[in-house]
Amino acid sequence: MNYKQSDSKKSKLRIFKKKKVEGIRQGQESEELLGYRFERGLHKKKRKDKKKRV
Repeated sequence: MNYKQSDSKKSKLRIFKKKKVEGIRQGQESEELLGYRFERGLHKKKRKDKKKRV
């Protein structure tokens, strides 16, 4: 992993943490927020796999 990829992952993690705090302030459970992120990741992976097949 190069420096740019590492920086990108840190940025994504920072954004997730900020969204998690905002969600908790709005009354959502931490587990729900993590589940939403997990599901989005699955959908993104499916789209990437479809693009590779085409």
